[in-house]
Amino acid sequence: MEERFASAQWDTLSTGAPVLVGAAVTFDCIITERLSVATHDVFFCPVVDIKHQQNAGALLYHQRQYRQLAAIK
Repeated sequence: MEERFASAQWDTLSTGAPVLVGAAVTFDCIITERLSVATHDVFFCPVVDIKHQQNAGALLYHQRQYRQLAAIK
């Protein structure tokens, strides 16, 4: 299991869950409920911590296409 973390740099937030260093944004959550719906599980998770990069761009899916949002400089 540890091998999956070997090729990148990792940090932790409030809950101790691993977060990728340099990610545009990371959300640290606590799972409070899981609901099975058809072939999927839906997790309800309040966010307890957020870390974001100031100048990170983003990828948006809108009208069936991916679009890149540039970082605000």
